[in-house]
Amino acid sequence: MKTIHITSQEELRDVAEAIVRDLGRRTVVAFRGEMGAGKTTLIREIAAVLGATDTVTSPTFAIVNQYKGANNRRIYHFDFY
Repeated sequence: MKTIHITSQEELRDVAEAIVRDLGRRTVVAFRGEMGAGKTTLIREIAAVLGATDTVTSPTFAIVNQYKGANNRRIYHFDFY
């Protein structure tokens, strides 16, 4: 397991790009943090790097949100609160 600590919002795009570079074709990535820690904000950046144009929101009440990235790449955003 790899741990990344983000200390400012300015780091998000660089971290998102680094995560996407490490992704395989079917990769599961888990983000852990307190409510309000910025998990969805980071996932919003990752989705943008992957070419998603959908609005990325927290799936707290929906359980899962699905976004479409470039080249029909699917992004599934779960909330296991």
